Formats: sequence, structure tokens, C-alpha cells
Amino acid sequence: MEELNVLGSGFIYVLLLFVLYQLAKAKGYIVKVEYSQSKRVFWSLANALIIASMYFISDNFFFILLGIFFGYGVYSQKQYYGFKLKKS
Repeated sequence: MEELNVLGSGFIYVLLLFVLYQLAKAKGYIVKVEYSQSKRVFWSLANALIIASMYFISDNFFFILLGIFFGYGVYSQKQYYGFKLKKS
């Protein structure tokens, strides 16, 4: 029964983050940004390697495939959302 409680509380946190994200987007705190190709390559490789490194911990080949898939997904996006910086 405790497993359901843990899953339920995790769902609440994800739902709360999603609501806060939508609220920040509506208020203008989060805006669309575009990055150069070199930055997209860097971030996609960094994220892919972080996920693929879980292979060495769990010895599960699925994490390597997931890292490749996630890296391609990060690289293929042209626009991202970032925090709006106030210039004074």
C-alpha cells in the first residue's frame, strides 16, 4: 500500500510543476528562445551522456538507447523556453 502513496505524491509534484510552468508562461516570466547549432549539439550530447551513464550503474542497455533518443529529441527542437532576464 505504501507504493501507491509514493506514486501518488510524485504525481502531485509533477502536476504542481506543470501548473507553475503554465502560470509562469502566462505571466511572461518564461519566453521562447532560440539557440545556435553549437549550443544545441552541446546540450543534446550532455543530456544524452547523463542518461546513458545510468548504464554503468544498472547494466541495462535500455539507458543507452534512451540517451540516444533523448539526445536526438533535444537537438531536433529549434525553440526552447527560458526565463526572461530583466535588463536594468
